[in-house]
Parts: sequence; C-alpha cells; structure tokens
Amino acid sequence: MIINILSQFSNLLTEIAAKALHIGFLIRGGATIGKLYHAQGVIFGEALIEAYKIESRTAIYPRIVLSNKITSNTVWFNSAINTVARIHRDKDGLYYFNISRKLLWRAAKLNSNQDANGKIELQEVSNLIRQRLNELRSADKLHDLAKWEWFAREFSDALHSEPELIKSIGISLDVISWK
Repeated sequence: MIINILSQFSNLLTEIAAKALHIGFLIRGGATIGKLYHAQGVIFGEALIEAYKIESRTAIYPRIVLSNKITSNTVWFNSAINTVARIHRDKDGLYYFNISRKLLWRAAKLNSNQDANGKIELQEVSNLIRQRLNELRSADKLHDLAKWEWFAREFSDALHSEPELIKSIGISLDVISWK
C-alpha cells in the first residue's frame, strides 16, 4: 500500500517538476506522514507543520526530502527504495525523490510515440539549465545559483547513469553544454 502511494506521489511530483521546469522554476518540498485535518478548503495538523519545516529549513536544494517518519520504518522503506527506485540518499544523508532520473524516463515515454518529443524535451531542459546558470552567474545571485548548480549536477548524473535510455531517445551526452 505505502509503496503504491510513494510511487504515485513520485509520478505526480515528476509531472509538477517538469511543468515548473519548463517555465524556469525548480521545486522543493518535504514529505512526511502524520495527522492532518482537511475539510472544506482548510488544512492543518502536525504533518503539514513537519512538511513545511522540512521544505523551508532542510530541503534547501530542488528536491523533495523524506522525513524520518518515512525513512525510519525500515521494513517497508527498504522495499520502497527497491521498488520505487526514485528515492535516493543525498551526500548530506537525507533521502529524497530523484526527480531528474524520473524526468529522463518521462522523456523516453514521450519519445516512444515515434516522434522526437523526448529528445526535444531533454534538449529544452539542457538549454534552460545552461541559460539559468549563465544568468545567475552574471547577476552574481549565488543563493539561486547554488540551487541550479545542484539541479544541473543531478540532471547530468541522471543522464550519465542511463546511457541505453539516452541512446534510445536519440540524444548525445554532448547536449550537456553547461559543464
């Protein structure tokens, strides 16, 4: 049950992240489990407060960080990592949904329609990353630059970790022109 929820949540996050990315935004957040009251447009509870704290104080980079309430349940969490396969542990020890790798799989699915949609999407993302990095460097906006650099590194790692997928889309790793 929880694995299905995490998988569906990951798919939804990928769609939101892709849409936000295409208009020049990166997303971040926190995911937890706990009590939550939701009725007639009103939401409050311990889970909302914890998710807000994770997003505002911990996530920092464009990633959805999982709370200890999720990751400490080793029985189903270890199974979720193996099944969902889009949950990764970052260098700071925090678990997060790897949106970059999921974006590649999304592009491959678009590309499977026998047209160039996936290839075009990956090229657009690459161009956007390069453009944003250059803009932020020129404007000396280090806070935002750090977030885009983190995302660029994640996206590059995802591209390099899936050579067969990249080949099936018909794109060269030379598209990473921001390195």
